[in-house]
Amino acid sequence: MDALYPWPLEEVVLRLLAVLVLAFVVPIATARVLAAVLVPKGVEPSPSAQARALVPVRRATMFVGAVQVGLAYVIGFDAAGPALQREGSDLSWGVAVGALTVMVVFVAGGIGRRDERARVGADPGRVLDVARLRLRLFAYFLGPFAIVYLLARLPILDASRAPRWWIVALCVALVALATPTVGPLAVLLSGGMRRASPRLLRLAERAASAGGVELRSVRSFPTGTAPFTNAYALPLLRVVVVTSRAEALLDDDELEALLAHECAHLSEPTWFKLARTASLFSVLAMVFFVLAGAAAGDEPTWWLTLEALLVLIPLLLVIRILVRRVARRMEERADARAREQSSGDVFARALRKIHEDALLPDVSGGAGVHPDLTERLAPSAEATSAPSALPSTRSARAIAALLVVALYALYFVPRDLTRIPADEVASVDPAATWWRLRVAPSDPLATLALGWQARRVEDLDRAEAFAREAWALGAPAPEYHELRAEILAARGDCAAAHEAFARALSERVVDPLEERLELGHFHLPPTLITACGDTDGEDD
Repeated sequence: MDALYPWPLEEVVLRLLAVLVLAFVVPIATARVLAAVLVPKGVEPSPSAQARALVPVRRATMFVGAVQVGLAYVIGFDAAGPALQREGSDLSWGVAVGALTVMVVFVAGGIGRRDERARVGADPGRVLDVARLRLRLFAYFLGPFAIVYLLARLPILDASRAPRWWIVALCVALVALATPTVGPLAVLLSGGMRRASPRLLRLAERAASAGGVELRSVRSFPTGTAPFTNAYALPLLRVVVVTSRAEALLDDDELEALLAHECAHLSEPTWFKLARTASLFSVLAMVFFVLAGAAAGDEPTWWLTLEALLVLIPLLLVIRILVRRVARRMEERADARAREQSSGDVFARALRKIHEDALLPDVSGGAGVHPDLTERLAPSAEATSAPSALPSTRSARAIAALLVVALYALYFVPRDLTRIPADEVASVDPAATWWRLRVAPSDPLATLALGWQARRVEDLDRAEAFAREAWALGAPAPEYHELRAEILAARGDCAAAHEAFARALSERVVDPLEERLELGHFHLPPTLITACGDTDGEDD
C-alpha cells in the first residue's frame, strides 16, 4: 500500500478494470452495429455473393478498428494513473497498461466481427477459437515493439548528455536482427506455431525438393474453427507456416500446390528477402528513436531523434514503393512455380477454396501485392469470364467516419467538460474532482484539488502526498507552491510557508524585465494569514 499512497488500492484496481471492460465492450458493439447497418438482408447463400456483401462492412470495420487501437493505447496509458506512474518509473506501467488495453481491443474486435459472417449465413467460428487466434496474431506484432521499447531504455546518453554512439549503433543492429525473428518467436511461444503433422511435413518436403529449395522447417498454425485459411513463408528463416484450417480444407494435391507457392518465396534473391523486412525495420527504428528521445527527457537531446526521423521517413517511403512493385512480381513468380509443380488446375482449385472459405471477393478493387483471384485463375479452367464489380463503399466510409467522430467525442468531450481551471483548484467541489479523475486520472490540477480537500479535513499528510504527486505529474508551479504554503503554515512552519508563497508569486511574474511587475490571479493561502500573521506585502 505504501507504494500507492496517497491513492487507495481500490481506486487503482477499479479504474483499470473499468477501462479493460470498456475496451472489450466497445469494439464488439461497434462491429455489430456496422454489421447490422451495412450487411444487406437476404444474401444469396453462395461464397461469391457472401463475399461481395461483406466488402463494405469489412472496409468500415478495418478503419474504425485502427482508430480504436490508437485510442485504446492512449486511454490505457492514462488509466495507469499517478498511482502506478510515479516519479522515476519511466512510464513503464503506463506503457504496459496501454499495450494490455490494445490487446483487449484487438481480441474483442475479432469477436465482434464474427457477426459479419453470421449475417450472411457463414460459420463465424467459436468465440474461444477466434480469441486465441487474435492473441497469437497480437503476439506477432507486440514482440518486435517490446524489444524496441526495452532497447530504448538503455543509457544511450553519457553524463554530459552526449550520445553514446556505440550503444546507439548496437541498438539499431539489434532492431534489425529482431525485425524478422522476434515476431515469429513470440508466436511460437504463444503456441501459434506448432510441429507440423506427418502429412504436412511430407508434402512440404516434396514441394521444396521439386522446387530445388532448402526448407529448414514447416510449422502448423492452429486456428480451430476460426475462419483463417492461409499459408505464409518466412524467407529469411526459410520457414513455411500453414494454418490448420487450410490443412483441413485442402486435399493432398491442393495443399502441395499451395506449399509449392510458399516454397518459391524461399528462393527469392537475398536482397529482396532483406527488403521485405526493411519497411518494418524502418518503422521499428523510428519508434526506437522516439522512445529513446522521450526517455532522455532533455530537450537538447531531441536533435538525435529528429535527425533519425528525417532519414528514416523518406527511406520508409522509398522502400515501400520499391518493395510493393517487386513483391507483386514475386507473387506472380510463385504462382507460376506452383502451377508448374502441380498437375492440371490443382493450384487454381486450392486458391478458389481458400477464397471461398475466407469469403474474399474475386477482385480486390485496389493495387494489392497479391494479384486478384481472377488474374490468378486466368490460366486455368477455373477462370471466370466476367468478374463481378465490387459494391460501392461510399456509405460505409461515411458511416465509419461518423462512428470515428463519435468515438473521439466520447473521449475528448468529457475531458473538456470536466476540466478544472487553475484559479479554482483550491475551491473546486469534491464531486467535480471525482468526475475529472474518472476521465483524466493523471490530471495534476485535479490532484492538487484533492490536496486542498485533504487540507480542509485536516489530513495534512495526505494533502502533502497529493501535492508531491501533482508536482510529479507536471502541476503548474504557482498553484503547487500555494498549496505547499498552506500545508506548511498549517504545520506551523511559517518561515517555509512565506518562502513557498513568495516562490508562487515569483512564478506568476509575466515579464520580469518590466518596471511594473504584473501578477496573474493567485490564491492567498488562508492559514498563511491566520497562523503566520502578515505576509510582508507579498500579496500586493
